[in-house]
Amino acid sequence: MILRELSNLYSRLTADPDSGVPPLGWSSEKVSFGIMLAEDGRVQSVVPYNSGTDKNASNYRTMNVPEHAGRSGKNPAPYFLCDTAKYFFAMDEKSGDCRFADSRELHETVLAQCESAAARAVLSFFARGPHPEELREADRDALGKGGFVVFCLADTAKPVSDDPLVRDAWSTYRAAAHTDDVVGFCSVTGKRTQLARLFPQVTGLPGAQSSGASLVSFNFPSSESYGKKQAFNASISKDVAQAAGSALKYLCARKERRISLGDTFIVYWADRSAPLEDSFAFSFLLGMPKGEDEETLHLIQNAFERLRRGLPIEGAVDTNVSYCVLGIAPNNARLAVRFFEQNSLGELAEHFSWYLRDIDMAGVRPASLQQLLSQTAPQGDADKIPSTILHAAFEAMVKGTMFPVALRQLVLERMHVDQGSNNKWDLGQRAALLKAYMVRKWRKRGYIPSNEERIDVSLNRENSNEGYLLGRMFAVMARAQRAAVGETNSTIVERYIGSLSTTPNRVFQTLMRGFHTHLSTLKKKMPGLAVSLSKEMDEIVGKMPGDGLVPKALSSDDQCEFFIGYHQEREDLWSNHRTVDSEKLTNTEDVEE
Repeated sequence: MILRELSNLYSRLTADPDSGVPPLGWSSEKVSFGIMLAEDGRVQSVVPYNSGTDKNASNYRTMNVPEHAGRSGKNPAPYFLCDTAKYFFAMDEKSGDCRFADSRELHETVLAQCESAAARAVLSFFARGPHPEELREADRDALGKGGFVVFCLADTAKPVSDDPLVRDAWSTYRAAAHTDDVVGFCSVTGKRTQLARLFPQVTGLPGAQSSGASLVSFNFPSSESYGKKQAFNASISKDVAQAAGSALKYLCARKERRISLGDTFIVYWADRSAPLEDSFAFSFLLGMPKGEDEETLHLIQNAFERLRRGLPIEGAVDTNVSYCVLGIAPNNARLAVRFFEQNSLGELAEHFSWYLRDIDMAGVRPASLQQLLSQTAPQGDADKIPSTILHAAFEAMVKGTMFPVALRQLVLERMHVDQGSNNKWDLGQRAALLKAYMVRKWRKRGYIPSNEERIDVSLNRENSNEGYLLGRMFAVMARAQRAAVGETNSTIVERYIGSLSTTPNRVFQTLMRGFHTHLSTLKKKMPGLAVSLSKEMDEIVGKMPGDGLVPKALSSDDQCEFFIGYHQEREDLWSNHRTVDSEKLTNTEDVEE
């Protein structure tokens, strides 16, 4: 299915002359240098190819060159007119001479009958031999670092591959070369045709080899079957392989089509040309797009607000546009498929709507999934987020499935380690993740919580879960300590939040004694606040099940409720209408002397 959809995308791209996608027999590659040849084949200069400016500057240009079908093994095949210095200048002590000889044979075969000045210059270059010593030392050093180079005529500075006669010669050679190929039924089209031995390689992805990585690859006998070798096991036609490979290169090369999520690249595409819908899909998957006009951004922002409220977005966009979302992880010479989802924009929007509602939490600003998941890593370092959590959580957002259990455990672990005190937003974001895990688990299992069990966006005073109530109590205790003694080197949050959230029976009485001590202090300093906190604690204790007995231990789910209740009670206590007004009360009839 993945190869079929990529092949269909390639067909649509090649029909658009502005897409820049190469036709069959050609590849889009990152070229670092142009070798300027005189008519007698001598190298006149080496021109570095740079593109972009300032922060977007690159030391290459993306160019359409004769097909790079992929190469591997002890004797990797040469490429026509666009290759590395190892093949054109024998710049490799171990295999340089062999690589140059292979490249010369290929070029002499392709250009043997080509009558053009460009072809003669290339043939003369190979006839003279590699002669790397004729290059300037700086050019030799630059070429030795790798990167593709192309031949150009010095008079015009145009690549030799742009010459019409050379292009015809390449097409003739490619057609003739296919006559001896392995023939079979393509697993994508069902047609009997020439099969691909190797799948095209995608270059420029971190974690992959500099020569590129393949989506389809067989390298071990245990992976092969029926006596077939390499990509023949997949039974993919050459045309489909190149089409799918070219489409994947196109997606990976465009920032507006991909996102880096840990060690995984996520790319997406539609089944038709739909610029506005693409902007919506981008905002759902990757965040608010940059560079859009104000009208489009306004539409997207309105759509986000409707999705947060659970309202449909029909009318603003075509929700029937189908999208594919592919996650791939480079690993040396191969690309591992992490996940693949194909769905309409309407379905994606519905899943994203549920995600927005699941993570919605009072006092927490909207944040991307990756920002939220950084709460699972030490010091909030996004580079240290476990890749399994990233993949599973993103898939849950896109497909509407359950969040992984490991997400719950990692968030709880971070709370026990640092109490959510590194940054002011840590506690809220972690509570949002725990809420999303809990409410989605209930929904996917068909469980409808009662008012006494429901987890809301803000404080639910009807919730009687033991963990939730203990979290609320702890927030009241922490507020009382802060008001009574101010800043201190060791707060009850730092000392007791881990114990109270796991084995509350051990520390509850100690905390309650401290709470009453702080209340006594507050009655003298801020009597209104003392009354307010005392009433709040009485209300919470009165809801504790089991005659108010504190449990010996809390389950993982109850620990989730503990931190959710703790955050929501803190937000409620610190909100202006409860705290500021209470502190202003002095010597009122509600004050207990």
